[in-house]
Amino acid sequence: MWGLSLTEAHALEHAQLLEEARELARKYEEGHISALALPEFLKKWLVAHIEGSDRAYASFFREHGIS
Repeated sequence: MWGLSLTEAHALEHAQLLEEARELARKYEEGHISALALPEFLKKWLVAHIEGSDRAYASFFREHGIS
């Protein structure tokens, strides 16, 4: 991801998650979105993150004999 190390890219994904979650919370507080928007977003993000980025870590660990 943009020439970053795996760890840097992973940390960036988490920082972006927090930014998006804060924005959704703000929109909810202002009455622009449903109370269900944030949990739905978090559920989708978490599943995609585990299946993508976290799985990359699992492969790396296996390749280096870390269990």
